[in-house]
Amino acid sequence: MSCDRPENQLNQQGDALPITEATSPACVPVFNCIVYVNYGDNSVHARVANLAGLSCDANNERDALGKLIPLFKTMLKEFTDGGIEVPWVDPIPEAESGEQVRLIPVHL
Repeated sequence: MSCDRPENQLNQQGDALPITEATSPACVPVFNCIVYVNYGDNSVHARVANLAGLSCDANNERDALGKLIPLFKTMLKEFTDGGIEVPWVDPIPEAESGEQVRLIPVHL
């Protein structure tokens, strides 16, 4: 993955400022994590819709997402670091009855 960057940027006076590695923003990959959340009587069930095998139950949505997102990130890092193509679920299944959709950008 490569990031395009301009050779120079202009300051407020219009003078060119060189961009060096020290001042250049890092190229950080971003992935979409699609989570389906379903509220039960005393718990929340959440599952990742676009990457198979990730789901959990928790007391509330915050806890559920707090469990799922690090797992999602770890799996993606293992795939990308190993040069393995991410096995995205495609097409992404529709949310089931009672499920709400959460779209979460995840930076590696």
